[in-house]
Amino acid sequence: TYTNGALPSIEVFQALGDSVESHTGSARDIAVIGFHIKGRQKVYDGGVRSTILLGNCQRCTAQNNYLEDTGSIGITFGGSALEKDNYANQGLFWHNVTSGVAAANMAAINSENLLVIENYVRGPGHRNPRFGGGVCGFDLETNSPADHSKNIGVYNNLFDYEHAAFEAAGSALCLQNPYKGPNLGKVVAANNIIIEGREDRIHRYMRNEIFLVGLKKCEIVNNYIFRTGQNAIQAYAIDGCLIQDNDFESTG
Repeated sequence: TYTNGALPSIEVFQALGDSVESHTGSARDIAVIGFHIKGRQKVYDGGVRSTILLGNCQRCTAQNNYLEDTGSIGITFGGSALEKDNYANQGLFWHNVTSGVAAANMAAINSENLLVIENYVRGPGHRNPRFGGGVCGFDLETNSPADHSKNIGVYNNLFDYEHAAFEAAGSALCLQNPYKGPNLGKVVAANNIIIEGREDRIHRYMRNEIFLVGLKKCEIVNNYIFRTGQNAIQAYAIDGCLIQDNDFESTG
């Protein structure tokens, strides 16, 4: 629960190569497997740092981890491509469970050839005390035109927002390329199950299930979405994308 002024202790694992030079460094061959990380932090850092921060990691993975009530972003691949053009490559999120995570449960910044497979996101947002916001189950987001976002696959995940800490807690999938850089490519989200709630007819824990910004040649296929506060899919400035064979039930 240590804090230094307004800065809370957040990071549990960080790649050494990511800890210098404003996240422009690199790392390789790291696997974080099988940890239960339970948060005691009562202070929110605004969704800036991560419990597991792998940075511009080559051939790295986070799998079979359980993050419970942690105080910021859950697991992050990617750092910054500025200056050195380093980026995360050949990364894997697999079989992780996240519960009560305050910010994005899993995030990819400046990544290529990344797979997000068979993870379980449930009840996002920190509950005691309540903090967090704009929560994404998986957040793909570039931070500069130099950042990479290419060959990203999000498959067979379960996003369960029932009993989230807030109404309209966020979106299950945030897939965003707001910058028109040279290192952007295909993004696929397929076979995911997204549930806002089951029998609860009062609360709307999720805002939009899938939120798309600036993608080119994306594929959003064969996803099942049950209940939303607003849209099943909300998209801005997408180009050449295929949205097909999705099943929407009680959305909008």
